[in-house]
Amino acid sequence: MNRLLLRVATAAVLIASLAACSPLTPPERMTVRLDPVGDLGYEVDNSGAITVTTRALAFQSSAGSPAATITGAEVNYYDGDGVWQGGWNSERNGLSVFVPAGFACEAPDAVMGCSRTSPGSFPAPGQENVLTQSSVQFLPSEVVERHLVASMDASVSGVTMPGWYGEFTFHGYDAMGEFEITKTFFIAAPN
Repeated sequence: MNRLLLRVATAAVLIASLAACSPLTPPERMTVRLDPVGDLGYEVDNSGAITVTTRALAFQSSAGSPAATITGAEVNYYDGDGVWQGGWNSERNGLSVFVPAGFACEAPDAVMGCSRTSPGSFPAPGQENVLTQSSVQFLPSEVVERHLVASMDASVSGVTMPGWYGEFTFHGYDAMGEFEITKTFFIAAPN
């Protein structure tokens, strides 16, 4: 009886050890980043004119992920204390950003990239698709104004202002169904 109990206990410890070594969550379907730098920003010139710094969103499928289409986004902006400072939603199906599948191959299509059935295909990060700021405003003027006022108040009082940020939630679909991806980008000024 003791031997059986010892075997069961050993098997349980082994299973628990192996489970601890494996990731608990599957890898993300795709990555999203801001180019040319990874944050939202604006600049104020000597005359007080505010210019929101141009950014582009780059979407890329993870290795082995199917092609996807980003159909919409909702963005909420928060101050360093987590207090909501503004936001926006795209129209339902207001975006149509195709993100090629996470495969590489001998001769990728310029738009579609590679698929699992392309000659010589193998899992690899997919071709990037970039959404420029000309089609979507990533940092609204009212959020910039609030950030600027808060940073002036902080500099007058000598307090360090904690990081403001935008929380972007992208909606889309692929062969596995509908999905959401949430990404946080910090607001930096001057930038």
